[in-house]
Amino acid sequence: MTNPYWDEVVDHVTDDRLYGLVVGGLGPLRDQTRPIEESMCYRRREFVAKFAWTISDPATLDFVLEHCGQRVVDPMAGTGYWAWLLTQAGRDVVASDVSPPAGGTQNNWHVGGKCFVDVEAADAVHTVAKYPDRTLLLMWPPYSDLIGERTVRAYSGDRILYVGEDDDGCCGTEAMFKMLDNEKLWTRVAGHRPIQWSGLHDDVAVYQRVGLAPRRANPPDLTRGIGNGSLLPTTGGR
Repeated sequence: MTNPYWDEVVDHVTDDRLYGLVVGGLGPLRDQTRPIEESMCYRRREFVAKFAWTISDPATLDFVLEHCGQRVVDPMAGTGYWAWLLTQAGRDVVASDVSPPAGGTQNNWHVGGKCFVDVEAADAVHTVAKYPDRTLLLMWPPYSDLIGERTVRAYSGDRILYVGEDDDGCCGTEAMFKMLDNEKLWTRVAGHRPIQWSGLHDDVAVYQRVGLAPRRANPPDLTRGIGNGSLLPTTGGR
């Protein structure tokens, strides 16, 4: 498994007493040997533009692989970094974004970034409507933008993996979270906290549609050796 995002940040992981393991801490968590403008907290946007918002630490990657099934649709893929990781583990991923970084339109979140897989230029609602038989990987829907709730509403499949901040953070809308919290529609069946950029509060939550049977576990041989939560760098690089 090649995971350059993790390889580049693993040596900067520190333990925040309030929020657990973080990258880019300030104050006593900051590397005091380097100027503050060179610290990881100031380089967060650089890594987000190059890779993704959520750090791909091994435990988080293992959790996503455990719950995503074999077929995934990633309609807000950005650079396609997470789709690329899942593809390396044998998953079949359809990735799209309304403004892929490698396309002709400007993507303000991934300025200067490149795509790690083929990312189709398409509206998220259009994409999920085409692929109801896949797990919806909903990653960091834009804050106060209706696209998050429109995507959840358009998705007719049975499982959502939500990755991003909660309803008190900077993702989605209140209406989107109300849909996910509606016990008549969705049940949260699992959750995980990734290693975070200091100041962000990511969550990974698995939602199962009410009235549908739980999915079978993924074949274990496809995820062996990917990380198991280790803080050691992965082999390889990019």
